[in-house]
Amino acid sequence: MSQCPSLPRLSNVYDALGSLQKAQIYRYNHRGSSTMYAGSGKSSFLNALSGRTQNGRLNVTGSITYNGSVDIGAFRSAYLVQQDILPAMLTVREILSYASELSLDSAGASEIDRAVDNIISRLGLENCSETRIGDSKNKGCSGGERRRVSIGIQLLKATSVLFCDEPTTGLDATTAFQVIRTLKRLADSGMTVVISLHSPRSDAWSLFDNVIILSGGHLMYSGLPSTVGDYFKDCGYEMPPFVNPADFLLDVTSVDVRSEASKSNSRARVEHLKQCWMNRLATNGANCLSNHRDICDSMDFDSKVPSYSRVCKVMTQRNFKICWRDWKSLLGIWCAVAALAAINGWAFWQLDGSLSGIRSRQGSLWDATGLYGYLILVHEICRLVEEIGLFDHERRDGILSASAFLLSRRASRFFLEDLSLPLLFTAIYYPMVGYRGSASQVCIFLLVMLFTHYLAIGFASLCVATTRSFHGAGLMGNLFFTLQMVASAYFIQTDQTPPYARWLKWVTHTFYTFGTLCANEFIGVHGPYEGNLYDCPFSADRTDPRCKQYTGRFVMDSLGMPKEWVWRPIVILWSMTCVFHLSGAFVLHINHPKPPPTPIERVGSPGSTEVGIQPRYNRSVTPVSLCLEDYALTAKRQQSTRRNVTSTIFRICGPVSTRFQPGKLNVIMGASGSGKTSLLSSLAERLPPSSSSKWCRTGSALYNGTQLPKVQIRSMVSFVAQDDDNLMPALTVAETLLFAARLKLPSSMPDDEKRGRVSEIITKFGLESCARRLVGSAIVRGISGGEKRRLSIACEVLTMPQVLILDEPTSGLDSFMALTVLEVLQSLAAEGCTIILTAHQPTSSMWSLFSSCLLLSPDGLPLYSGEASEMRSYFHSAGFECPMAVNPADFFMDLATSGETQGNSEDSKKRLDNLVNAWKSHESYARKQSFDSRAGTERGRTELIPDFATHSHHSSATAFPVLVHRAVLNTLRQPVSILARSIQAPGVGLLLALFTAPMKTDYLSIQTRMGVIQQYSALAFIGMLQNIATFPPEVDVMYRETSEGLYNIEAFLAQYTILELPFEAFSALIFALLLAYAAKLAPEADLFGFLFFSAFCTLNSGESISMLFYLVFDHISLAVSFTASLLAMFTVLGGVMSLDPPKVLQWFNYISPVKYAVTSISVLTMRDLTFTCAEEQRDVNGKCLIETGEQVLQLYKFNQKNPWLEALGGVVAMLCYRLLVYAILKVKVKRLNSRGMRDLLRGWRREKAGEDERGLMLSTLNA
Repeated sequence: MSQCPSLPRLSNVYDALGSLQKAQIYRYNHRGSSTMYAGSGKSSFLNALSGRTQNGRLNVTGSITYNGSVDIGAFRSAYLVQQDILPAMLTVREILSYASELSLDSAGASEIDRAVDNIISRLGLENCSETRIGDSKNKGCSGGERRRVSIGIQLLKATSVLFCDEPTTGLDATTAFQVIRTLKRLADSGMTVVISLHSPRSDAWSLFDNVIILSGGHLMYSGLPSTVGDYFKDCGYEMPPFVNPADFLLDVTSVDVRSEASKSNSRARVEHLKQCWMNRLATNGANCLSNHRDICDSMDFDSKVPSYSRVCKVMTQRNFKICWRDWKSLLGIWCAVAALAAINGWAFWQLDGSLSGIRSRQGSLWDATGLYGYLILVHEICRLVEEIGLFDHERRDGILSASAFLLSRRASRFFLEDLSLPLLFTAIYYPMVGYRGSASQVCIFLLVMLFTHYLAIGFASLCVATTRSFHGAGLMGNLFFTLQMVASAYFIQTDQTPPYARWLKWVTHTFYTFGTLCANEFIGVHGPYEGNLYDCPFSADRTDPRCKQYTGRFVMDSLGMPKEWVWRPIVILWSMTCVFHLSGAFVLHINHPKPPPTPIERVGSPGSTEVGIQPRYNRSVTPVSLCLEDYALTAKRQQSTRRNVTSTIFRICGPVSTRFQPGKLNVIMGASGSGKTSLLSSLAERLPPSSSSKWCRTGSALYNGTQLPKVQIRSMVSFVAQDDDNLMPALTVAETLLFAARLKLPSSMPDDEKRGRVSEIITKFGLESCARRLVGSAIVRGISGGEKRRLSIACEVLTMPQVLILDEPTSGLDSFMALTVLEVLQSLAAEGCTIILTAHQPTSSMWSLFSSCLLLSPDGLPLYSGEASEMRSYFHSAGFECPMAVNPADFFMDLATSGETQGNSEDSKKRLDNLVNAWKSHESYARKQSFDSRAGTERGRTELIPDFATHSHHSSATAFPVLVHRAVLNTLRQPVSILARSIQAPGVGLLLALFTAPMKTDYLSIQTRMGVIQQYSALAFIGMLQNIATFPPEVDVMYRETSEGLYNIEAFLAQYTILELPFEAFSALIFALLLAYAAKLAPEADLFGFLFFSAFCTLNSGESISMLFYLVFDHISLAVSFTASLLAMFTVLGGVMSLDPPKVLQWFNYISPVKYAVTSISVLTMRDLTFTCAEEQRDVNGKCLIETGEQVLQLYKFNQKNPWLEALGGVVAMLCYRLLVYAILKVKVKRLNSRGMRDLLRGWRREKAGEDERGLMLSTLNA
């Protein structure tokens, strides 16, 4: 590949931080070159080079050519993004094997296995090759291991050009060097490799063929690495000896924002360097273009890609394995379908042939197709929203097409879901209701259920392909389902629909599914014209006029169904199924996700950030020394086989004996996957829960010589994780820090002083330039990954914690900013804080700041623990001399890593075993020498325990306004969320009004009125959708903040409820207005109040029920499946669909908000009505079958109900559900934040055993 002009000019017209400014870049890259970028605007530059710049606000001028062509699609290219987007349920080897099969078209199984084994060996993934990737809910590979898997996927592709955005982020120094060496070999073999790096180690510098340095989007240098020193020397900045060139260049080209003086000087230096390069460009840039054309003519690349059939086959195998292993989701939908069929079948148990039985039979047929379809629709939307990110990533890499993705998903789930679920529903539901038992009718019922299933799946794919968010897809799906209900001819009679809306029934599939089932049941495939005759008390002759309303033909006519309505709708359903799936594939094909737009201007009020720096907040910090004694962490993982369940114990790290002292920077180093993150999480009592494994700890962790309870540790220790998922996307940086200060700092501290503290932290962490920018997310463009990392650390530093534990605080930061962060942490340690952190790639200047170091082997065993200044002498005595010109951190990481840089794997393993044994011998001697003094010191510090300043909860009155203010800001800046929470219920009301306005008072309107009232059940489903879109992320933030003692759950639940009520009230108000006055259901003021109040209670109850299931299962798909099943049962038992359910099921009506709403509104709106009828609707005596509203209430068994008591029951149910949410949340938070009785007993036994052992050792030493 060659480029010239590579990117003559890429300017962001809105001048956003981190994008390229106007700069001339005349460089060409020979085939086989490796390019490295350092500075600002790297990702934007790579996106432009790789053809991924889709942001419409970027103004791109000039040209980028590839072998003389401007089309990058002419050959295969690959792009390694900063995020690791991997399927959580697959192992490392499986992911690499599938990636190889998708990339190598003609490769056989043995060739693929060799390629995968080679990649696993090169990247040091042998120990985790059979480990699943995992996610936040299930423990799997470490962050560094995931990064190496992402790199391995790209290395397996037969591409001409490989773009890598920060490929070594999250990797230890040795593994990072191995990755760069592997990329260098690819470049030497003819591939063009373009990478961006923050801080490469010094021995990697010589591997680069071409270097481009960017600062603030401006070009500082572009050329050979061998000439960069001379160039900067000519500019007046000479590189000193024994310094990593990358560190020096980043220091020279960075702006130091730690003080006004340093900021001014560094900006002047950067401006000078920018001008120097422009001058050089004007002199030497003219000779590039001709050279570029000469090179282009001599290059050609093979662009062969795997066949479509191979891609579909491999993806089907992969999806089947993922679906089978995602047992929670699979079990959830199976149980939900079985429960829906069993409970609803019970509600319609063996229906008789009476008039109420016939009406219930109609309801059961609609229930079969309508509620089942809605359950599948919502469940599929949930899963697709989770999986669509992986598809988008793989499509950008050229692996997948939209049709292959959708086709392979359905093929892999055909037996697990698509065939088995309709069959399961039919097998349970059909005989329980007591439909006609001929084989043809059973097969038609099953066929209709299959169509219902595939139609729901197809529309779910269309929803997600259109919006790619649960907010938007849920809104589309719910409005679509409402249209299916009102146009299906069951709830609203076709003859009652206004002419302008009547045609819609022909484009709604439930009209055909419900009509087919009705014709199948009431008429039969080849039945008589009058249809089946049910239990007519007058005669057994279906032609008897007195038995007219007991015939199937009368039922079909009253529903407005056409004649001969079995096979024709089946053909139409087949066509609609194809249309839905093809539409989903088409929209997914054309709708590529665009990168989040760059904000036009910064948001946030000036007052939130422009407060002057006030006197610093000071408080006395009790020094805390953390001592580990034979501390080990293991995971007990259960694996199920066909015969039994086996348990396997995996060692994560340890046993470790070390001490982390206050006033110092205590660093833990080790290879990726050595258990550093798990060790830190364990010390901070933040081990993530896992459904497949159980954590086990042995040994002791003593705080000032005392073993503390979990709740005290969590409140005393601040923890900064690797990810930055707990930041609210719609808040600015300054607002995030300000709200953190208001929650974490004492309530007695003046707000101005808190603002001053925030300003000070913003300055210290170099966040001034982005202080008024939104944090951002995948949808909303915000700050960079490095800025998020600094923001997460700054939120914890605000409070001057006693113990601060940080997992990879410098990951994703350049060496200059990483050093700045460490200097801030060092100043915090100097004030008495105990700092414990992990580091993968510390530079020489960063290493000098570390006071103590714990070095772990790949197996999690200690290789060294003690003063960092003594490490060189210790390893020298062990036979390993650190050269003077080598970064000590890189040298020690090389020793601790079983990589190819140290020779073959056998030599590396032998070396590590020797180092582990050497430290065991050294540690045993050191422990014997220091035991007396250490034990005495820790006993002396035991008296400090009462002074430990645990963070007490802010009172609800103090925390509540802060939480409300934060939530309001976060919500108001997410218009999609506001729209989804505000428009769904009004949308349902609008559709009902369009199909019924104005309501009539004839015989056919009875079914329509009751059908409209029954739609109050849809409000409960809307509450579920609104909650699933908002509650899970907020409750995750609450778990973290309550674990730190910032506030109690009463404040959180009150804040969530207060913010929820306006949306519910607005939605219920518009819904009630449309029904009361537009549809003329109850156009009186007092009745309108009832409609509004019932709608509000049903919405709120739906949200509460969804909250309950999410808190119980902690899994979105499971929560949606079981919530939808319960609400479907409430819908059936509401009194309109099943008129005489079994007595046992009627008890569920006492907890059903739908039943209370339907009953109260039916009584109030029907009791004073009088109905007319046509001549053919009269009985033999000439009377209308139903003449008054009282008769309707008697038919539906509502005539004995008190509407006021029913309304009161709805209020009580709403309050009880919210109180139940409070109780479960209280128990769950207490369980997460404190040890159970079993843990306390185990701790007491360990402490007792430790005292006995210590006494025995003391007596031995004294002897």
